[in-house]
Amino acid sequence: MALTERRIRYETLIRWHEDGSIGAHQVDLDQMLRDGVVISSTLTTTMPLGTADYPGVTPLSDILGEAASAALARVGVLEQALSEVSSLAQQQLEQLSQVRGELGTTQVDLARAQQTVADLQVQLAQGRTAEEAPGGVIAASEPAA
Repeated sequence: MALTERRIRYETLIRWHEDGSIGAHQVDLDQMLRDGVVISSTLTTTMPLGTADYPGVTPLSDILGEAASAALARVGVLEQALSEVSSLAQQQLEQLSQVRGELGTTQVDLARAQQTVADLQVQLAQGRTAEEAPGGVIAASEPAA
């Protein structure tokens, strides 16, 4: 059971003051992990970030650059995932089109089979009518000579 600690960025706050100046602060999370799973998170003290108007420990431009880089990396990952999902969707559309074609053929075959059954039922009914004797009993067939 491995215990590790890490600090990650949690929140960056940028303020525009009434005089137009900009101030920024950041809060991090101190985390304790057991086997890679977070078991504890604690907010750190708010730290001022350096702007053109105020000094700070870390320049805001560094934080924004890091955030932009992370966002662009995430966009790349999402674009790859989108490409894979689009490819899968295209394959499924092709399969669906094939199944629709097979369904159309099956429907035609079914219609033919239904017509054949209807024709046979008519022939059977006509054959019974010719062989029926008075009183609704089917006449015995004549012995072969």
